Amino acid sequence: MKKTFKYLVQNRHATWLELFFDLVFVSSIGIVTHQLAHTHHNHIDPNQIWMFPLQFLSIWWIWTLHTLFANRFDTDSRYHRISSLAIMFLMITMTAFLGSSLFENYGMFIGFYAVIQIIIAGLYINSTKALNESKEYANKSGLIIIIGTIITGTSFLFPDPYREITLVLGIVFEMIAFVIVSKNKAVRPVHKEHLVERIGLLSIILLGESIINLSSINIQDSFTTKKR
Repeated sequence: MKKTFKYLVQNRHATWLELFFDLVFVSSIGIVTHQLAHTHHNHIDPNQIWMFPLQFLSIWWIWTLHTLFANRFDTDSRYHRISSLAIMFLMITMTAFLGSSLFENYGMFIGFYAVIQIIIAGLYINSTKALNESKEYANKSGLIIIIGTIITGTSFLFPDPYREITLVLGIVFEMIAFVIVSKNKAVRPVHKEHLVERIGLLSIILLGESIINLSSINIQDSFTTKKR
């Protein structure tokens, strides 16, 4: 196991599972973006402007946590593959509560978000079995995610807009805490080539999805104009 971990870090490239993982997240972001583009009589509802960064931040942070884990600690183990597939399944299901119905289904949304976060925390904590170093960082990372998830989970207890603010505070807490613990010199550095590759692939898929949506909107507008 230790040899496998060392090999993957030194020769890290995006795997087929990671490409599939990115595709699932792009589909979720696409739904959020589509809701922002949907206007009523050429006017955007104020709730749409508030919901877009809220949903995008939640999706992006889940992707970031999983990507950073895979970059530093991926052992290509069965536990990692099953956990990643579970996250993808939960993300696909969670998309049903995104968009304009977010406020109506906030409890379901935050429930799926919390479960995904706990799975990622488990990935970090479980990875210590294959580490000679960075065990403390991996354990702290898992603990940070759990604390942040507790904060975001309590947002369900507050009325609008305090619940959304609490959700953002939980994510911001995790971001700041990750920056602090990453300053430890004993922490294994990120694999820059793999990280750039993942970000580049996600950007390309997002760009392709945007072009498809833009083309479909233009086709629909042209069809509607011809009917009139």
